[in-house]
Amino acid sequence: MKYRTKYLTICLLAMGAFTGCQQDFIELSDPNRVFSGNYINDAASLKSALTADYNTLQPIYNGPYQAFGDVVSDNSTGQIGAPSYNVLDTFTYDSTNGTFAVIWNASYKSIAQSNLVIGKGAAIAMDETLKNRYIAEAKFIRAQNYFNLVQLFGDIPLVATSIEDYHDSYNFGRRPVAEIYAQIEKDLNEAAAVLPASYSSSDLGRVTSGAANALLGKVYLTEKKYNEALTALNKVTGYSLLSDFNSVFSTTNEMNNEIIFAVRYNRVLQAAPLPNIGSSFGIQMLPDNVTMAGSKGAKNNTEMPEWASLYSTGDKRAAISVAFSAGGLTTPYYCAKFIDAQATSATNAENDWIVLRYADVLLMKAEVLNELNRTSEALAPYNEVRQRANVSTLLVPPTQSDFRTAVETERRLELCLEGHRWFDLVRTGRALVVMDAHFAANTGTGKYYATKPVIQSKHLLFPIPFTEIQTNPKLLPNNPGY
Repeated sequence: MKYRTKYLTICLLAMGAFTGCQQDFIELSDPNRVFSGNYINDAASLKSALTADYNTLQPIYNGPYQAFGDVVSDNSTGQIGAPSYNVLDTFTYDSTNGTFAVIWNASYKSIAQSNLVIGKGAAIAMDETLKNRYIAEAKFIRAQNYFNLVQLFGDIPLVATSIEDYHDSYNFGRRPVAEIYAQIEKDLNEAAAVLPASYSSSDLGRVTSGAANALLGKVYLTEKKYNEALTALNKVTGYSLLSDFNSVFSTTNEMNNEIIFAVRYNRVLQAAPLPNIGSSFGIQMLPDNVTMAGSKGAKNNTEMPEWASLYSTGDKRAAISVAFSAGGLTTPYYCAKFIDAQATSATNAENDWIVLRYADVLLMKAEVLNELNRTSEALAPYNEVRQRANVSTLLVPPTQSDFRTAVETERRLELCLEGHRWFDLVRTGRALVVMDAHFAANTGTGKYYATKPVIQSKHLLFPIPFTEIQTNPKLLPNNPGY
């Protein structure tokens, strides 16, 4: 299922919430009210609203998400490219940084659209099985957004119903992290119980029960609920690692058997006034002496020099994960996973953003088993990933501590620049020590940083955007240190 952006966006001022709808259906009789999806009154309109919900994920992963997943970590840098990424890379930002507002607003727009589908769908007279499936898909999307937000910002507003009057948005302040996670767990458990394990080819890309359980497993892992995480991850069946690592990311092999959930993009040009719906993260990862669709790389998310020595000889992941660009660049390495040779423009490529894939699930399972003191069992999923990469496997269980490090390293190599590294470091409590060592190793004459950046405990959460606090003072106080 490739999404089509044939929907207008109406923003809710304080929360950035919106609804997607076909233009002919919009009727606003009260200028102080936000259109709430009154057109959603039958099976066809509910399906259209759900399609719009999937569409809302595109701007999130097409832009700011990779800054938080990788640029703020030791994986990559945005210092050469986007100015707003520069200060993220060195932890010298404040709440006025536009990247925070972009991901906040885009995520709450997506949540608002999910709320419409869930709220309006319940009252529609239609096939119950199909209706419940549509609602379950929207619950997954809502949970995915809240999971991103709670990891980035901590206590955040929890909006689980549609808001029709913009004045009502000022009633929402920040809720404790525990409440956010409770809502995420509820949405994913309910979705997993309803969603099918697979779809026909025409619906590839819709959320499956496997996707709901995989995300639920990651949520539980983040909360350190290891038994619950293992239960959820064990329910992710029917997927397998592809024998060829490179083919996982091929634009001619999308939604292959390793992909559990991906945000989908399409390079097909649309006629004005509709916007094109291709991806742009490929060009953002390239240095400026590498081109895609005739355009120079944007240098927004290029790999740090240390990547040159991270992969062992013979590792089949190395070539596509760490490509080299000659030319005397400060960061001559880049990730080639998302290059589309057939892109119609640098910002209109075919590549999907892979949110969950089976290798991620295997490594999460290895991490969970190790934390449950079942390290000998954890070797199997860990070795499965290593075997596909053509690198040595572990035959004898190491200590629990050593295996933690092994899994952390393997996730970095396997999931290079797929948006996981920062969240992994925070989840495992390793962000401060890893980043401090990274800055120390890359600071000095002839190295990347002239002055060593400083990371503090406050940086484990990002500030609530200044623009949102201006609009809604109930979001105060900001996170400590901001």
